[in-house]
Amino acid sequence: MTCARCGYVREDLTLFDRVFVCPKCGWIVDRDYNASLNILHRSGSERPLVWSSALYRWQGGGMKQEALSVTVDPKSPP
Repeated sequence: MTCARCGYVREDLTLFDRVFVCPKCGWIVDRDYNASLNILHRSGSERPLVWSSALYRWQGGGMKQEALSVTVDPKSPP
C-alpha cells in the first residue's frame, strides 16, 4: 500500500492490518482512509487535501472518527 502522505510503498500489509503505519514519515491512519486518499490523488482532483491530525487520532487500539465535511462541485462528472 502506498502512503498517501509521502508516497512510500509498503508491501508487507495483510488484510488483517486495519491501520496503515508509514515507516518513512510515521503517519498512522486507517488503511481504508489512506486508500481513499490515494484514489482521490489519482483521480486528478484539483482540490488540495488538508491534512489534519483531528481527522484520525491513534488512541492505543482504536480510532476516533470525527465528522469530515465535503464540498461537491455540481459541474463535476458523476
